[in-house]
Amino acid sequence: MRTTTAIAACLVFCGACLIYGHSKQTKRNVEVVSENGTQLTKNLGDVDSKISIPFGCDITYSHSVHWSVGYNYSVEYDKAAFKLSENLRYNNHDAVANGMCGGDKAILTSTLTPMKKGRFIVKIIHAFRGSQERVITHDITVK
Repeated sequence: MRTTTAIAACLVFCGACLIYGHSKQTKRNVEVVSENGTQLTKNLGDVDSKISIPFGCDITYSHSVHWSVGYNYSVEYDKAAFKLSENLRYNNHDAVANGMCGGDKAILTSTLTPMKKGRFIVKIIHAFRGSQERVITHDITVK
């Protein structure tokens, strides 16, 4: 009986750690502007930041999403200042193609292309099952 209780407690603890760990995944801001051919790209991280980029430098943000479970994020930005494009890369294409329940875990990459110079606020809003979990604010100056 005591062993069963210990195992049950361990499983509950491990499950809570997995849920907490998924919602709290963090990555540092990448301060390097990389050159992809002739296109400059700035990668945003999971912490608030204040950055300056040259006009013509794209801004990207990537994070895991899992819609059937309820994990997603959205980007709030000035639509007159940036053009948004998104790329979704599923972790398991076969699971998605076969309609496997829960097989829709993916990496969503959002790319913002500056349309004008100035100072702008971009917010990354993470949600779980429709409830806002956290907001990451990036103060961006386009020169």
